[in-house]
Amino acid sequence: MKELKQGFAARCYGGWIISAVLLASCASHTPAPVSEAGGGQTLDPSVSQPSPDATEPQQPAESGEPSAPAPVQPSMGNRDSAVAALLERSLSEYRRGRYPQSVATAERALRIDRRNADIYLLLAKNYYRLEDNQQAAQFAQRGLRYCGDDRSLKWELERILNKTLD
Repeated sequence: MKELKQGFAARCYGGWIISAVLLASCASHTPAPVSEAGGGQTLDPSVSQPSPDATEPQQPAESGEPSAPAPVQPSMGNRDSAVAALLERSLSEYRRGRYPQSVATAERALRIDRRNADIYLLLAKNYYRLEDNQQAAQFAQRGLRYCGDDRSLKWELERILNKTLD
């Protein structure tokens, strides 16, 4: 009977060790980062990831609990340059009178940066030229939310908005 109890204790103790090792390995596993625009595609692990945005508050981890990995943010430089390139291309198409193509390009930029008032202005201008005053007004109103202290941008957005109401 004593031998049976010792065997049982050894199996239970061994089971606890295995459970602890498995839990520890699960807790230390960091999932592969996921691209925001990629629809679930993982980013290349050999490329260093940018640090989280300094404007986002960091919450301290509670003692004893592992902290969740910070969300992966696209590099601001790459994001800004992509938006700038798309805006330039969209503006070029707008100047040539290719309004549907300009809208498509500006909407691609908008998918990258939803808070860029310049994109909303360009979309509002395009829809105004396409005689879609309802869409032009909606984009102008959205642009006004994000124009901040830029008075000339605000003035242009309000001008488009007023034209659509006439």
